[in-house]
Amino acid sequence: MIYHIPLHSIIGSLQNSPGEADSKKDTICLNMHQWTVQGGTTPQQCASDKEVNFSLGQPSPRLLPIEAIAEAASRSLDPNGSDRLILQYGAAQGRFSTRESVSVFLSKRHQIAVDPSHLMISTGNSAALGLLCSALRRTHATAFIEDPSYLHAPNILKSHGIQAIRIPVDQEGLCLDTLEHLLCTNQSAPAFLYCIPTYHNPTGRTLSSSRRKRLLELATEHEFPIIADEPYNLLHFGPNAIPPLASEPNADWVISLGTFSKILGPGLRLGWIHASPRWIRLLVKHGELVSGGGLNPVVGTIVQQTIDSGFLDSHIDCIRKTLVHRSKILHQSLANTFWIGIPQSIDANTLLKAAKPLRVQFTPGSRCGPSSDNHTFMRLSFSFYEPEELVEGAERLVTALHTLLD
Repeated sequence: MIYHIPLHSIIGSLQNSPGEADSKKDTICLNMHQWTVQGGTTPQQCASDKEVNFSLGQPSPRLLPIEAIAEAASRSLDPNGSDRLILQYGAAQGRFSTRESVSVFLSKRHQIAVDPSHLMISTGNSAALGLLCSALRRTHATAFIEDPSYLHAPNILKSHGIQAIRIPVDQEGLCLDTLEHLLCTNQSAPAFLYCIPTYHNPTGRTLSSSRRKRLLELATEHEFPIIADEPYNLLHFGPNAIPPLASEPNADWVISLGTFSKILGPGLRLGWIHASPRWIRLLVKHGELVSGGGLNPVVGTIVQQTIDSGFLDSHIDCIRKTLVHRSKILHQSLANTFWIGIPQSIDANTLLKAAKPLRVQFTPGSRCGPSSDNHTFMRLSFSFYEPEELVEGAERLVTALHTLLD
């Protein structure tokens, strides 16, 4: 449901004097709504009052559509009209009607044809990656992964006994020269390549068209699967969504992962796997699915209701507008506030330590990859907070930076 774009090496020019910035801050505080917080034992991560935690890459509680989910659940679980068998062990690939609704939904949003037989219902991208690690590892103990990359992906691989071999990312995405060199020098192909080809986390870059084509050629030539983690494609800021990598021509070696976490709600724990039937067949034969059946069939039926009713379509459009606005607010605030860019001599982890007493946090680039270049970058997620809170957080980062420069 919620999408974050990282803002690297915070660079801007001074457009407000210190006095003007202080006045702006006072105005914002006077008009501040109730601060965005979350606590208790339900959420994975809590958020405290008056804190700005830019590492929270999740939806604001105000954007979670509890009313629409309750209505969809009521229709799905109506004892007088619902299929009682949705509470039974489900088909391993996922209920056909659910996959059919997802295929129609994806076909419309991406303006491509998605066959239901090429879809499998999952419990979100992290669990899907874990399932694929288990299914694809076999005798392969290594996998290729971008540097930097989604910060939790290496731990998922490690949990399955897979060593991550890093490949750098540049302005066009994954560096294919490095990949090709590794493929030619290694004695065997990796278990798979894990990548985020569209709106990469944390860089925000998208793999260029020429590199997409070449990547698919390399996968075919060297016979290794590509796991394309694609949670953000439907939250595009431009006019059209970028289709999943699995929909490209000659994408027989691609397994695309999609999720409802960013477009509906992370707590649903539901997503989809988009791949050619041979990869779907491999997954449905996995021991966990043979034993337990389909993944989350009850929630799948509820989400299907949000698709069939038209709610999800309108909800995504609303979220996109909200995120575009928040992105612009944070970007403008940083550009209008910072005197200078972060010097190479300042490590993002050092800045984080200086920022914590001011109740502002972020994800330092070093957490996303071991490259020495990453230490001067930070990832700032803007999905959780309201615009005025984002401005406040940016101003706190300014203060923290000045403590290191003085």
